[in-house]
Amino acid sequence: MGDEKYFVLQYTSSSDLIGNCNSTALKEQLFIKSSQEIYSTWQACDGPGLDYQRVQ
Repeated sequence: MGDEKYFVLQYTSSSDLIGNCNSTALKEQLFIKSSQEIYSTWQACDGPGLDYQRVQ
């Protein structure tokens, strides 16, 4: 992951939809794959591999 660009989503309350490897953490990281795509790293701990594409 080195110098990849990413952003962090910080939540105010817990939810099963927060994609991270720590069930009590209230944030997740999304990495920028291209100008049209981002992805989560949840699959690193057996979560789903979530890739998001920009819809115009």
